Amino acid sequence: MGLDEARTSARHLQDRAGLTESPLAHSIDELVTEIRALLLEASDDGTLLTAPFEIIPLLRHRRDRRNPETLTVWCGETFDQGQEGGQFLHLSNGGRLSFSLTAEYAGQVRRLISYRFHLRRAAGLSPAFLRFDLNPEHGVHEPLDEPRCHLHPGSDDIRIQCPILSPTEILHKLLYGI
Repeated sequence: MGLDEARTSARHLQDRAGLTESPLAHSIDELVTEIRALLLEASDDGTLLTAPFEIIPLLRHRRDRRNPETLTVWCGETFDQGQEGGQFLHLSNGGRLSFSLTAEYAGQVRRLISYRFHLRRAAGLSPAFLRFDLNPEHGVHEPLDEPRCHLHPGSDDIRIQCPILSPTEILHKLLYGI
C-alpha cells in the first residue's frame, strides 16, 4: 500500500467510523451542568481528590462575544507539561486532569468544534499522559498524519485516530476507565 492509498484509507476510516459527530447535550446550560455534575460526583465517590468547593470555581465557561451560540468550557491549565504547580483536578490514583472544549449551539445544530482533555498519570506510570484532541474543522488535517480527532498515548508525536467523543464520554474514560 502506497502513501496515497494510506491517506485515502485514513480519510475513509474517519468518515466511516462516525468520526465527525458526537452526542452532545441539548443546550449550552445542559452541557455545563452535565460536566459539573460528573466532576462533583467523581469528587463525592472519591475518584477525584479535588473537593467540590474547589471544582466549582475551577470549571469555567464563557460564550463568545461575537457569536453567543459558541461556548468555551475549561477546567484547569490549558496544557499540562508536567509542571510542578498549576490548577488541575487531582485524581485519587495520583493523576491530574485538565481540559478545554468549544461547542456550537446554532438552532437545532449542536456540534463540538474542538477539545483537549489531558490526563497526566502518576509519576512512574507509562504512558506518562493521555490526551484526547479534537482539532477545529477549518484546519488542514490529513487524517493519516494529523487526524482531526486523535489520542496521544504519552507522546506528542503519536496520534491515534479515534471517533469524536462527547465531553462526558471522555471524562468517564479518563476518570473511571484508566
